[in-house]
Amino acid sequence: LDLLPSLPLLSLPPTVMAVVEELELVARVDAALDIFAKESEGRRHEAPFIRVDDVRPLLHSCGVYLPDWLVSQELIPQLAETDHQDMLIVRVDRMRERVLSLLEERTWEADTERDLLAAFRRVDVLSHNGKEFGYIERDKLSKLLASKGGAPFATEEVGSLFEFCEPENGQGFYYHDYLGKLIPILEEHSFNKLEKICKRSR
Repeated sequence: LDLLPSLPLLSLPPTVMAVVEELELVARVDAALDIFAKESEGRRHEAPFIRVDDVRPLLHSCGVYLPDWLVSQELIPQLAETDHQDMLIVRVDRMRERVLSLLEERTWEADTERDLLAAFRRVDVLSHNGKEFGYIERDKLSKLLASKGGAPFATEEVGSLFEFCEPENGQGFYYHDYLGKLIPILEEHSFNKLEKICKRSR
């Protein structure tokens, strides 16, 4: 009996694991919503809400990475309403339902470092006649990002990518350097987010 507490979670039956994962998912979303939620001072909206400007940060906090155009052109118009001060807001209950639905679809999860590196390497090899040079020409990468995939990058998003990790010679995008800068930032962001959630739940 003393060994029971030390049994790994993976030893639980699949159905129990699914329930545990679902509960953890809901708890994560609720904790993130709690951080962004505002209390309305007007009579028109008695339910808690979040500001439209907080929709993207909230989605990222929950692990949903929708492209900017999809958030601004589809998600926000579907969920937003105007409060008594003519400010665009989204009610927490509606946002919660949509976030949980997006997480269940698993369509807009963040790619892992391994996935990103594999994608960059494939483009690198295809661009250089089967050889890997560790970089991709900036013009070629810009065209691929803006035209391929289920959610092509907007011009501003491509520009932000190169601003974040400006190629040394202005032409070659060295993806190892990019990932070397990006991953520590994401890890720090995840740690800070977890720390805030833990403090808020005490």
